Amino acid sequence: LQTSTDPLERLRAACLARGAQGIKGLSILFKIIDDDGNKKLSMDEFKKGVNEFGLHLTTIAKAFAKLDRNGDGQITVDDLRGVYTVKSHPKYMNGEWSEDQVLRQFLDCFDYGIHKDGI
Repeated sequence: LQTSTDPLERLRAACLARGAQGIKGLSILFKIIDDDGNKKLSMDEFKKGVNEFGLHLTTIAKAFAKLDRNGDGQITVDDLRGVYTVKSHPKYMNGEWSEDQVLRQFLDCFDYGIHKDGI
């Protein structure tokens, strides 16, 4: 975390530093900061969440943009493909899940309730 300059790697390292609940904790925080209740995070909501998570990045826009590969303001499975590697995921390694299934499961960590749209 201290040596990385890549904003996405810094976010990833901060989650991992919090142990198994790191991503889950970030997910819960993002649900709380969904100010307009539309079950999607705007750039402002994303910035707020990352700052409240304790990762004070001055390059939040770069982290979001790195994930939002097509630039539409939303992060989807297609955006994550090639950015988030699934090769070490146990269910991918044993052939149980495809790359898309692993990526969707990752996005589902940020969805909640019955509204799981993968965005």
